[in-house]
Amino acid sequence: MIKSVWQCPHCSRSFSRVGQIHSCERVPIEHHFQSSLPHVRKLFKNLVTQIERFGPVTVSSAKNSINLQRRSQFCSIYARKRHLLVELVGDRNLTDPVILKVTQPSSDRFIYTFHIAKAEDLNQKILAWLKRAYQLAA
Repeated sequence: MIKSVWQCPHCSRSFSRVGQIHSCERVPIEHHFQSSLPHVRKLFKNLVTQIERFGPVTVSSAKNSINLQRRSQFCSIYARKRHLLVELVGDRNLTDPVILKVTQPSSDRFIYTFHIAKAEDLNQKILAWLKRAYQLAA
């Protein structure tokens, strides 16, 4: 288990901030892939395998997403029929054709939203973004 600051007394999920707002409802990971084509589950497994090369990661399934956490959450994954929708934390405003949307929840954090639809989409550029998000979650 990855060290955290606070553990919810109701669902036992770990967070980096005391009293973190969240849903205590948990669902099996497979629930997210019920409407997905088989290759989407394989994309997810490959994505997690690549991230685990950076170090320990906790994978948790919530009501609407699958979340990846080091000390804090750094990635949310939404299984769609033909692709994964990925939301990833960063520390600068990236502009890239792959990125569908960028939001800025704080002065030094950005959330990048993009799709992974085929194995080739998980390229060196995306892996570098994932690695940076993982580092920021320390």
